[in-house]
Parts: sequence; structure tokens; C-alpha cells
Amino acid sequence: MMYQRVKDKFHNIHGKDIGCIVTANGRANIIGEHTDYHYGYVFPFAIDSGIVFCGSKSESLSIYSLNFDAFFIKSQEHPKGSWQSYVSNALTFIERKYGIDIMVNLVFGGNLPIGAGVSSSSALCCGLIEVINNLYGLGIDQIDKVNLASEIEHGTGVTGGKMDQYTILFAKENSALILDCRDLSHENIAVPQEWSFVLINSGVKHNLAHTAYNDRRKDGERALALLKTELPHLTSLRDLSMDELEQFKGMLSINEYNRAFHVLNENKRVMAFKAAMMNEDFETCGLLLNQSHESLRDLYEVSCEELDTLQSLACQTSFISGSRMMGGGFGGCTINLVKGIDESALSDMLTKFNVKYGYTPEVYSIKPAAGLKVHE
Repeated sequence: MMYQRVKDKFHNIHGKDIGCIVTANGRANIIGEHTDYHYGYVFPFAIDSGIVFCGSKSESLSIYSLNFDAFFIKSQEHPKGSWQSYVSNALTFIERKYGIDIMVNLVFGGNLPIGAGVSSSSALCCGLIEVINNLYGLGIDQIDKVNLASEIEHGTGVTGGKMDQYTILFAKENSALILDCRDLSHENIAVPQEWSFVLINSGVKHNLAHTAYNDRRKDGERALALLKTELPHLTSLRDLSMDELEQFKGMLSINEYNRAFHVLNENKRVMAFKAAMMNEDFETCGLLLNQSHESLRDLYEVSCEELDTLQSLACQTSFISGSRMMGGGFGGCTINLVKGIDESALSDMLTKFNVKYGYTPEVYSIKPAAGLKVHE
């Protein structure tokens, strides 16, 4: 168990009492992709895997990653997107904001697949903030933690939204969050007990800071800026109606139009999924997931061949109601809605993928769990 392994490693390295233990789970997003930084709606939940942090105050700085079997060295330059870059940014931002010199002994480790789109980087940032907040008695409130974690991640080069951080800090067991990314408010929606989700990892590692992720955001922001010249009431793409988009389509490039079209309809799909899930309409929810993938593939252009293959194979598999790419894109996982796993059908699906690409994707069964927790 990772919890015990991290505790044991802390005692092995430091031989002292642990001052604070925090777990920060990853997140999955059912539907509502690339809408968060356009101040739209998303429908995520925290998953039952994450990162465990054990820390105590010290007279020096010692931070050790169990997964990478390496100590953080503050004086070194760190590669963009590496775990060290997130730790470095966290220390810098917190020290600057709260006027402290952070001196801690810290050991962390987890069971989140890196690069799979389950927000391992956000779990790392949120966990680091909570440990330091606890050890130094900073009294940071939940929304400030969300904003601070977002700033830390932006500092690594990815201009994402706040869905991941918010979910990690606010998620409840057996529920998903309808999150309004404009005012950072949410509603807990119970997931039907017989429903479950399966992540299938394409095996394509994504590093969003080195992809076209930021370019997609800029396309949407340019579309908004152009449309505001005719529609000054707009504050984000979520305020746009389909009639308005079609009326002023000629102002936009094809990419700008496509990004706006996706955001507009993805927001509608989030609300449609909420209504369908509350009615336990399994088939409609699956259809909405498939529609989301098609839009992300064709309009937002953030998928990749391996993700498209997994989604296509899922659509041919009877036990999967619907499937789509999940996360920033360019790799990572598909999320698949099921009521139970047909192991034979799943094996056949993975075999077909293996024949095409030469490897078998990893599969993770996940369920909605509580987010970040400070252990007594």
C-alpha cells in the first residue's frame, strides 16, 4: 500500500516523527473538455488513486520522490514538465506569496499513471500546497489553494484552467461535480451505483507544455476577441449563442470557428449528461461521450491516432455505452462508461489495438472518490 510505503520511507530517511500526512487523488473528467479555461462547465470527479505526502518542518530542505527514487535539488535547472519543475515552482510561489523560507523534510509517492491525463501534476501541486499550509499554519482557504495551484502549473508553461485543482480539493465520494468555471461554484451529482468508468491508456505520453495545447486556447481567445467587436456583451465563449456564432462566422478563421463551435456545444453536452445521469439514462450518456470525442477530434483537434482507435474500438464493443478521449489531449486515456466489464470483449478490443500498434494498453477501473485529505 502506497500510504505505508511513503511513511516507511520517511522514517527510513529522516528517522523522525511525521508532522503531516496528506493524500491528493487524481481526477477524471466525464465530459466537458477544453471548456474550463473558457469559463464554461465541466463534469469531473476525483479518482481512487493519488499521491501520498509525508512531511515535517526542518532546519533544511529535503524533498524525495519515491516513484523517481530521487531527491529534489533546488539549485538545479529542471526540465519543463518534470516533477522537479512543479516542486520548484511550488516552493517559489508559496515563499513569495507568504513571505516564508520553506524548510521541510518531505517524502511523496503515488500510484497515478504519469501522462495518462488523470492530473498527476495537479495532485502534486495541491498536495505540496496542503503540506506546507499545514506545517506552517498559513490558513490558506480552499479557493486560494485552487488559484495558487493553477498559478504554479501555469509557471511550467501550460495555460490550463482550474478544473483539475478544484476537483482535487472539493470532490466527494461517489459523486461527480458540475463545476461552473466562471464563478468556481459546483453541484455534487451522485453517480448511479451500477455505473462505473474504465480508463484505457493509449500509451502516448503527453507533455502539454510541448504540444499545441496553448495554441488551441489562443484560437478560442482570438475568436472571442473578434466576436466581442460585434457582440460586446460577451465575456467568454460560453455566453455565445449558436445563432450569433453563425451570424458572425465570416469574421473568424476556420480554426477559430471550430474551437468556438466545440466549446459552445460541449457546454450543452455537460448539462445534457447531467440530466441523463440523474435519470439513469445510460444510453444517452454514452451517446454524449461519443459526440464529445468526435468534436474534440474534428473541431478542437486535440486527439491522436491511438486515442481515435481506442474510441472506435469501444464503439464496436457492446458493454461500453460511450467513450471519448479525456484530458488535455495528444495522448493519455479514453474514458469509457460501463455497467460492468465483459473481460472477453475487452481482451478482444485490446488485442486488436496490439495488432495495429505492437503493444497492449493499460486499463484502469476507477470510481468517484474523495479528493484531498489531511490525515490525523
